Amino acid sequence: MKTNDNRLQGLLGLLGLLGLLGLLGILEDLDESFLRRFYPDDYPNYDLP
Repeated sequence: MKTNDNRLQGLLGLLGLLGLLGLLGILEDLDESFLRRFYPDDYPNYDLP
């Protein structure tokens, strides 16, 4: 039973870590599009939406 508990805890930890990384990635994308919109001169490689 104890090994099963450890496996479940590890799985939940891994899912939490993936969720956190995904959230950070989403925030980073939003930040980049925000910067692109307000400072187009600093991001000449991107087309404005």
